[in-house]
Amino acid sequence: MNSKHGKTNNMLNDAACIKNADLFIGPEGGLLWIAAGLGTKCVYFTEHILEVERVQGKTGLEGVPNFV
Repeated sequence: MNSKHGKTNNMLNDAACIKNADLFIGPEGGLLWIAAGLGTKCVYFTEHILEVERVQGKTGLEGVPNFV
């Protein structure tokens, strides 16, 4: 399922998988906060990309700062 409607997997299994990962990439939401809490490096995808594009005057991720 998508990030707005939940899922059918066990969150403890997800947390274990995230804890063993080198990097978590995903949208803002519960799994992102679990990853951050577990100390896993995170890349966050904003759902406001159109606003970022408007402010930056560019399309896509071109010109968006990299916060690695």
